[in-house]
Amino acid sequence: MLRRHRAYVEAFGWYGVIAVVLAYAMHNVGVWTARDVPYVFLNISGGIGLMIDNWMHRAYQSMSVNIVWIIVGSYALWKIITGA
Repeated sequence: MLRRHRAYVEAFGWYGVIAVVLAYAMHNVGVWTARDVPYVFLNISGGIGLMIDNWMHRAYQSMSVNIVWIIVGSYALWKIITGA
């Protein structure tokens, strides 16, 4: 059971890495802007994946950065959806 649990945590972490780096790359090559939903969604979901991994590994400083990342991304998504 513990091995499966660790595997899930690692999968969340790797998803987070891939999602955040993909969003960053797509933004920098001009495919997405900061107001595109896929860009914001990958940043939010990637932050969540990294936060879960950080929490399980007790990397609280990194977890704090990812919580802020998620909050900023959620605010950006809210602005996009509401047109604010």
